[in-house]
Amino acid sequence: MSLKIKQEATYAASDWWKWSVWLDGTAKELDQVDHVVYTLHPTFPTPIRRVDDRESSFRLESAGWGEFEIYLSIFLKDGRTRKRKHWLRLRYPEPKRVVAKRGMPKPEVGPQMPKVFLSYGVADAQSARIVREALRNRGFEVMAADDMAAKGVPFEQQVEDLIRRADAAIFIISGRPSLWVMKEIDMALDRKIRHIVPVIVGDVRPIPPRLEAFKAVHIEDPDQTEAVINGITDLIMGGKKITAG
Repeated sequence: MSLKIKQEATYAASDWWKWSVWLDGTAKELDQVDHVVYTLHPTFPTPIRRVDDRESSFRLESAGWGEFEIYLSIFLKDGRTRKRKHWLRLRYPEPKRVVAKRGMPKPEVGPQMPKVFLSYGVADAQSARIVREALRNRGFEVMAADDMAAKGVPFEQQVEDLIRRADAAIFIISGRPSLWVMKEIDMALDRKIRHIVPVIVGDVRPIPPRLEAFKAVHIEDPDQTEAVINGITDLIMGGKKITAG
């Protein structure tokens, strides 16, 4: 059985996409399927979804802000089960190009804004969404691990490529950082990124030792994230590393 997984994703607004996934195969293959169970990221309120609709090719429709691996259990009518997985890919729409008419002056080009790598754990997704949107509204290019979907390229290598391109890195931390966030901290330090900004949400003590040498932005409550964006951007644009000791 050569069933494959197809997807569609449409950007709505504010780092939010509407998306769907479904089975792709011949009519004969799809007729053998009884139902499909999709397992989404555990942050979804209902991460396990069952779809029985053959007419839609067992399409699942949902929405969200980040990319992740979807696991499928395909239950056949003869009692067998097939396993598949699919990396949900989300892309921002391409910006419209403005073509100057003959005789018209070319538009002025402002200073190139820094590229910012944004690192955070699942618990800080809401704060990260606010920071990402605010920085993009100010003209920054913001990159994060959940933006990636290159086929055949190891995940860690893709993160390293993003960090290599970055002029600044922001680490949002509200508790003990995950092992992967710690890995991204190490990558950024090894890369000697010019501006590194720890964003500490709540009363986190101590912050990761490898970030203690950098000036941090403190947010008492996640709802206050928007209010400190100016402080974050000031550090990205002109902040200097504070030498420990």
